[in-house]
Amino acid sequence: MTTEVINYKFHPVSQFGPEMTSERFAGLVDSIKNDGLSVPITLFEGQIADGRHRYRACRTAGVEPKFEEWTGTLDDLKKELIKRHVHTRDWTPEQKVAFLLDLDDFGRGGDRKSAEFKENIKVQNCTLTEIAEQSGKHVNTVKQIKKVRDHGVPELYEKVKSKEVPASTAAVIATEPEEVQHAALNDERGAKVGVREEAKRIKGGRPPKDEEQGAMIDSKVSPSRKWQGVRHDALTRAQVAMRELDMIHPEDPQRRKAIGIVKNYCNKRLKGEPNA
Repeated sequence: MTTEVINYKFHPVSQFGPEMTSERFAGLVDSIKNDGLSVPITLFEGQIADGRHRYRACRTAGVEPKFEEWTGTLDDLKKELIKRHVHTRDWTPEQKVAFLLDLDDFGRGGDRKSAEFKENIKVQNCTLTEIAEQSGKHVNTVKQIKKVRDHGVPELYEKVKSKEVPASTAAVIATEPEEVQHAALNDERGAKVGVREEAKRIKGGRPPKDEEQGAMIDSKVSPSRKWQGVRHDALTRAQVAMRELDMIHPEDPQRRKAIGIVKNYCNKRLKGEPNA
């Protein structure tokens, strides 16, 4: 007689914690192979509510998993999951904040991208101060992580949870257009540097990089301020110099001649002529 294998689905509350590393998962598989499953997997409404890694490890190890059914309410289950994980797991403080925010908001309904959701700084059951106390992070950091989750692209939120990108700089760019956020995350120098530099740009009131060469130069700001908004390569500086020189109309013929010589030099540089 064979036992029917049931492929259980994962309840949404089971997905809020971070993924286990491949090394730890391999260790869990070996442990289950040798000693069996010691902690039963929790089911709620016929789905796995806690123990997704244990379930997968059992399937990988070829060991039949053990289950227990949660008979209480969803709110009671959420409180139990906090007790089980937040104070016992070696998650990063940022991951704990994200877990508490996501778990608390589950069942609330509504669109996180909507204006109504974004304007509501409070969470459903826990206060931000309580989340800060449980996670060990300052309440301002909790607000920053919540801002990234509610406003930013998912990839930015994941980088914050894994501590690859600080919450402070991620929160600055979280309200920028998605293409700006993705460009910062995909910066060739790394996501941390890309997000940091984008945050500096926003705080400094400068336009995005693709607009810097035109909008910054054409705006009514001091020449020294314009130089701060461009890349430090020769061709770009030559372009800036050309635009600056075109704005100068001296009455002195000698000054006009000197400007003409400089413009001629810049043109040669832009055209890549030798001996320029």
